[in-house]
Parts: sequence; C-alpha cells; structure tokens
Amino acid sequence: MNPSRRAMQFGTILTVAIVALGMALLNWRTPGATQAIGTVAEKTAVDVQMPAVSVAEVLGLAEPPPPSLAALRLESVQACQRLVSDAPDKPESYAVLALTYMRLGDSDSAKKTWESALDINARFAPAYLGIGTIAASRAEVQSACEHLFRALKENPNLTEAYPLLTAQLLACNRLDEALEVAKQGLKRFPASKDCHYWCGQVHLERHEYEESIACHKRAIELAPTYANPHYSLALANMRAGFRDEAKRYQASFSDLSRQQMQEEREQGRAYDDLDAAKQFLAGVYRSLGDVYYLKLDSARKAEANWLRGTAVDPTNITCREALLALYEQQSRLSIALTMANELVAVDPNAVSHRLKVGDLHQRLGRIPDAIAAYREATRLTPATAEAYTRLVALLLASPDLHNDTIGLAATAVSLSPSASSYLLLSAVLQKHNDIDGATAAVRNAIELEPDNPQLQNIYKQLTQSGS
Repeated sequence: MNPSRRAMQFGTILTVAIVALGMALLNWRTPGATQAIGTVAEKTAVDVQMPAVSVAEVLGLAEPPPPSLAALRLESVQACQRLVSDAPDKPESYAVLALTYMRLGDSDSAKKTWESALDINARFAPAYLGIGTIAASRAEVQSACEHLFRALKENPNLTEAYPLLTAQLLACNRLDEALEVAKQGLKRFPASKDCHYWCGQVHLERHEYEESIACHKRAIELAPTYANPHYSLALANMRAGFRDEAKRYQASFSDLSRQQMQEEREQGRAYDDLDAAKQFLAGVYRSLGDVYYLKLDSARKAEANWLRGTAVDPTNITCREALLALYEQQSRLSIALTMANELVAVDPNAVSHRLKVGDLHQRLGRIPDAIAAYREATRLTPATAEAYTRLVALLLASPDLHNDTIGLAATAVSLSPSASSYLLLSAVLQKHNDIDGATAAVRNAIELEPDNPQLQNIYKQLTQSGS
C-alpha cells in the first residue's frame, strides 16, 4: 500500500480514537433523572429549597471565566489536577487529566499520567488504550500493539481499540493477527464503520478482494460520507478486474475526500478558536463532575464543576442536563425548573427539554403551566407521540372538557399506534360520552396486545355499559 495513503488512514483512526477516548475510556453516566410523572393524581411533590453551590467557594475559581485561549487551556489542566489532588488513589482521576493532555497535544504528559494510573491499578484498561494510542501516533508500532492487546485483555469492550490495533498489526505485516483482531471487533461491534473498514483493509492486504469489497461496502452503508472505504473499493475492484466499479469508487472518493479535508481544516481552525476552547473546557468540567459524583460520591463538588462548565460555555447542554438530573434527585424542583428552562433557551427545538419543563411544573402543582409547556412541545417538528400523550393525560385529569383533546389523542395514536395510546384515546372518548368510539379504540389495543388481561377487562366493561 502507498505509504502516504496508509499514513492518512492511520491519522484518521488516531483522530477518531483520541476524540472517542472520553467515552471509550471512561464510560461514565450522568445521574439518572427522575422519571416523568405518569399520572396527575399524585400529590404535589416536596420542593427542597437549597440554592446552587458557590463555585468560587468550592473550586476556588474567580468569575468570570478566563478570556484568553491560553488561560482556558491552563484552567482545563488545573481543573483536572485538582481532581487528582482530591482523589490520588483513583485511576479515573488520572484518566481525565491524561485525556485532557492528549486533546491539548501534550502526549508526553499524557503518557506519564496514564502510567501513574497504572501504578494505582495495573489492570486499568483505559490507561493501556491511552498509551497505545500515543505510541501509534508516534509510529511506535510494537509498543502500540503491546499496549492495545493488553487493553483488550483487561476490557474487550473498548470499541476503539480494535480498529487501532488492527491498523498497527497491518503496519508491521502481522496479517493473520490483524485479521483475527478485526473479526473479534466485528463480532462485538457489528455497527462500527471503522471495524468493517479495517477488516476490509486486512482482506485487501491478503489479496482477498471479494471479502474486502464486502467489508468496505458495509462500512459505506453505515457511514455513506466515510471517504476511506471508497478509495479501498476502487483499489480492490481494480485488482479484481472490475474497472468500471473501480472508476466509480475513485470518483466518489475524490468528492468525499475533498469534503473531508475541508472539514478537517475547519476542525483545526476551530481548535484554535476561543469558542471551541470554551466548549472543550466545559466538556472537561462535565467529565470532572461525573467522576466526583459517581466515583467520589461528592454531589457538592460535582455540582460546582457542572456549574463552572455552564459559566465557561453558556451554550453548553451536557453540564445543564447533569445539573437538572442532580436537582431532580435531590428534590430541588424549583432550581431544576430553572435549569430546564435554560436548556429550552439553549436548544429550543429539543422536545425533551420542553417535556421536562412540563413535568416539573406538574410536580410543583402548576398544572396550567405544565399544559402550556406540553402544548409547546406538540408544536415542534418532528412531532413526537410522547408530547401528545403527556398533554392528553393532563387534560384528561382536568374536570373540564377540552374540545381539542380527542384530536390530540388521535394524533398520538397516529404517531405511535400502541396499545397504551389507543387506551388513552379510549379514555378521552369515554369522557366525551362516545362509548362506541371508546370500545373500538380498546378493540384496537387488544389487537396489538391480545394477551393483556387488563385490556380484556376494560373492553368487557365498555361493552356492558354500551348495551
């Protein structure tokens, strides 16, 4: 294979690996948000009155956030170092710092930090993946293979390790091992475009053109704008004697590669942009908050880090979502509602945020405000059944008749023709004294869930009342 072409492919997979490390290495979850209220009959929830923590007091940071690129990058490192200081016995704290160094291009510091994590836990798979990624970026193929193999030994569910290890094995002509790793990756992650692509590359190097073509076509099915498989398909088809197909894929590769190069140039410019630096720092605070909450059981410090993330980047969504979930868990409903409204302001077209506003109004006993929020959610596109069902359920619990409730319930059925939506429509029709219509709706629900005894009982009651 052309060395420059292979370098381009390795560069792509390294970029993907570094960007994905935040999830692939750490795989933390936000606090689970309180589920939406299912019925309106519940009493108004208790609203714990507790103001937001003081970021300045907890983190020792002055307001406002630093205005310069250098200061933002420095704060990202210092914030991670603060976590290491708070939790020197947790490898996850070193992982956040190492990941931050990698994103800032300081691979030497990143490697030392990953090694510190291994000093604490020699089986910490993310550290082996991190060191292997750094070694691959330096063309230290043997070291990359060694660490990536160890990463998969400790945790075979590290998605990004499979294509990266396959690429490194190809680079040192270990084709049999490369094929074995590629197939293992495909078995675990059949929806990974990179796993299909690199499996296709192994087959290409082994002159197995039919298998290579199949893998690369699957990669394109999963990601139509992914340029690299088009080049490989052109090459595989040419070697297999399919010249017309080779020309077609060469042309599509030329178009897509120009687009890809333009996107990469824009990403490079964005990395040196002040707004992009703010977004990056906000993402660091999101990860730090996750570690404090899930690994150190410190909701106070988690809250402070997430709040700092929202201050650094006023458009940040993920820190606000974490704060919203935390406030709901702590029954701080008023401040949770404030956060939900902020999410609506940042992303007004997200149905989930407007539904959350309605849910919180409902829990606070503000039914007219909840109805208004749900109505706003039904006006967004694309329409979702959930917005309609929540609105209908709330209107149905009202002692008054609402003329548009039947139409709203019918829309919910058209968007999601489930047994529950038909049952909701039946309840609305009953309230409007349309027993025949209510009976027909339950009959439709039974067709979808014929073994549901509750539906059978409701249908029996309706037929008896209508006779």
